[in-house]
Amino acid sequence: MANKPNLTDIFSAMTANETIEAAKVQRNPKKLWKEFWIENEVCCLFADANVGKSILAVQISNMIADKLGKDETVLYYDFELSKKQFELRYTDEKNKSTFKFNDKFIRVELDSDKVRDYCDASKQSFDEVIIGGIEANINKYNSKVIIVDNLSWLVNMKDTATTAGKLMKNLCTLKKK
Repeated sequence: MANKPNLTDIFSAMTANETIEAAKVQRNPKKLWKEFWIENEVCCLFADANVGKSILAVQISNMIADKLGKDETVLYYDFELSKKQFELRYTDEKNKSTFKFNDKFIRVELDSDKVRDYCDASKQSFDEVIIGGIEANINKYNSKVIIVDNLSWLVNMKDTATTAGKLMKNLCTLKKK
């Protein structure tokens, strides 16, 4: 009969000085967006509605894309704007000019009908399908950074508070991969 696992084994504990010494051999993470967002971190941007969070998120995505390696990309999950709304937001109507984004910045839209169909066919939950799709895209596009705009909209699609927690937990798990 196997011994019952010790609950203290679920943690890794060492002195602060031991922690620093162990970390010295690790590579320093890159600054993705100034000192506000560092590689291997999950970052949340939140504020009142209609104050420019999405515009800032797009600018951050494009700036990060400029810093990535040759075959690396940023995936920007846009759960609010349609293609036309996105185009209009980044077009100067007066001059008929459109902003040119870095080609390593990939905008992703959700097809809610396909999500529903996939959930039905696979017998998976909404959050399992969303996270599975995000992970598949990370692999497909060799993405080093993902930005989800807007998590609250995505949660409202499912209309449960537990979905937000599950999605955040799964995004943190993806971060570790």
